[in-house]
Amino acid sequence: MNVMVTLTVIIILVGIIVLDSSDCLRNASFER
Repeated sequence: MNVMVTLTVIIILVGIIVLDSSDCLRNASFER
């Protein structure tokens, strides 16, 4: 159970980081 919970939390955090990085890349491309 604990392993599944930790994996879920890690996946959510990674997803948020990926979304943030993608937004930054999009903003940079638009600025260019």
